[in-house]
Amino acid sequence: MKKYIFLITLFFSFTLIYSQKKTSEKINNVNQQANETTDALEEVSNTADRVLNFGKKIFSKKTENKNSDELDIENSSAYTIFINGVDYENHSFKQIFEKIKKTKNVKEAKKTLKGKNAEINFNFNDNISELWDSIDDDLKKDFKVKKITENTLYIVFKN
Repeated sequence: MKKYIFLITLFFSFTLIYSQKKTSEKINNVNQQANETTDALEEVSNTADRVLNFGKKIFSKKTENKNSDELDIENSSAYTIFINGVDYENHSFKQIFEKIKKTKNVKEAKKTLKGKNAEINFNFNDNISELWDSIDDDLKKDFKVKKITENTLYIVFKN
C-alpha cells in the first residue's frame, strides 16, 4: 500500500514539475514576442522620424511677422505619441488626449487606434518632452515613458 502511495505521489510530483516548466516556457515566449513587437514599433518610428525630418528639410518655409501667441503651422513640427496597451474606451487615454488637444500651441490633434495600440498625432511649436512634462502627474500616473525621440514619444499603459 505504501508503495502505491509513493508511486502516486511521485507521479503527481513529476506532473506538477512538467506543467510548471511548460507554463514557464509559454510566459518566456509571450515576453519574447512582446519585446520583438516593441523593437519593431521603435524601428517603424525611427523610419517615420527620418521621413518627417527629410520632409521638413524639403518643404520648410520661414514666415515673417507672425504674432508670437499664434501657432506657426509652417514652422511647427509634426509629433506622434505611441501608446501601447490601451483601448478606445480607456478613460486615462481619453484624458491624456484631451489635455494634449487643449494645450496651447497644439494644433490638428488626432487620435487613432489599432488593436491595443493608440497614436496621437499633432503639430506643435515646442519640444515633445516639455509637452509631456507639462501634463499633470495625476493624468500621467497610468503611463510609463519607454522612449523619447525628437518627434516621437513611446509610452505604455500600466494596466
